[in-house]
Amino acid sequence: MSKSLPKAIREGFVAQMRIVVRADVLEAATRASLVRHFTVDELNAMAEFYSSPHGASAMRKFGAYMADVMPAVQEEMILRLDHMERQVE
Repeated sequence: MSKSLPKAIREGFVAQMRIVVRADVLEAATRASLVRHFTVDELNAMAEFYSSPHGASAMRKFGAYMADVMPAVQEEMILRLDHMERQVE
């Protein structure tokens, strides 16, 4: 997220987010969800992949990928929800 901001304000934004976002809450939610949905072997395989050069490269690119895709996903969802709302009326 911060990488999409101008360099002049990026550092301040990151510092502020580190203050206001409760990392422990997000980490607990993430851990609980991972354990609920994946086996130990799957978690180990994911850790191995993300530690590999290919996995690390993929993760570095994932934010940019999501930034490209999310506007289209959001637009489509808004259009479909509007369409469904008109169908109900």
